[in-house]
Order: sequence, then structure tokens, then C-alpha cells
Amino acid sequence: MEALKTIDDMRQEFIDDPEAQLRAAVLETQIYDHLDDDNLVKQAYERVKHFSEQLTGQIPRELCLDIIRACYICADSEKAGALMQELISGHLDDDQFMEDIKVMHQIHGSGNTADELIEMARRQLVEINNNGVALFK
Repeated sequence: MEALKTIDDMRQEFIDDPEAQLRAAVLETQIYDHLDDDNLVKQAYERVKHFSEQLTGQIPRELCLDIIRACYICADSEKAGALMQELISGHLDDDQFMEDIKVMHQIHGSGNTADELIEMARRQLVEINNNGVALFK
């Protein structure tokens, strides 16, 4: 398959770039899922977890969305939920990105809706703000 060859070429060209390796693993997870090869999906997802741990705190938000998709493909809803909450908390003021999260979650997610997670994060932010104002007074 041409897509897998392209990913392999990318891996070779950016061998010392963990972000590129992470992107390759995420894409492989999606491709193998499309091909219904559960064994290769799991192997690719293990690489996703490995490289995402190496890049903790340095992963671009759009790539985080792709990682969440990979989590849902592999039924890792715990990791997906944690990443989702982290993304929402860090980008709550970006309405377009919140929409992107909602759309992704509607297509791939399960459990709490993205709307519920966003609303919970907003309530927490208001509570933190109120506590800060009270402490200031």
C-alpha cells in the first residue's frame, strides 16, 4: 500500500525526530484500522504510546487530536479522556478548536460528550477565578 510506503519513507528520513515518529505511528494506527488488521493496529498504538510519552507537554494540539482518535480506535478511553480534558483545559478560549474537539468526539468518542467536558472545564475555570478573587480580597 502506497500510504504505508510513504510512512516508512517518512520514518527513515526523520529517524531522530520523535514527533515525526509519533505522527507516523498515529497514521499507521488509522490505516491498519481501516484494513481491519487488529494485530498491526495494536503494534502501531504501542508506538503511539511510546512516542507520546517521550514528547509529553510538547505535542501540538492537532496531533493530540489524532492521538485521541488512535486511543478510541484501540478502545483506550481512559487515555483518550485524559488527553481530551488536557486539550480542553489548555485551549478553552479557542472556540474553533473546541468545535474541532466536539466533531472529533462525535465521530470517534464514547462516554461523556465533549460538550459536557467543555462545560465542566469552564465551571472549574470560573471556580478557580472566584477563589483567586476571594484570596485577593
